Amino acid sequence: MLHMPEYAQVCFKHTKEVSVEIQTVRLDKETLVALRKIAEKQERTVGWLIRKAVEDFVARDKGGKH
Repeated sequence: MLHMPEYAQVCFKHTKEVSVEIQTVRLDKETLVALRKIAEKQERTVGWLIRKAVEDFVARDKGGKH
């Protein structure tokens, strides 16, 4: 895969019963720059931030909240 600064790769880690799946997300440059700043402040990776946001979104959807 070509490395392009406007792309962020997200790796979803699952339990050993489920295989690991890698998804690629296309983000505009401003969003990626902002995520990198947030990640640095929180001492996290951009991948962790994206994974957490997706998990939170799915959890809200399970509760009927969008």
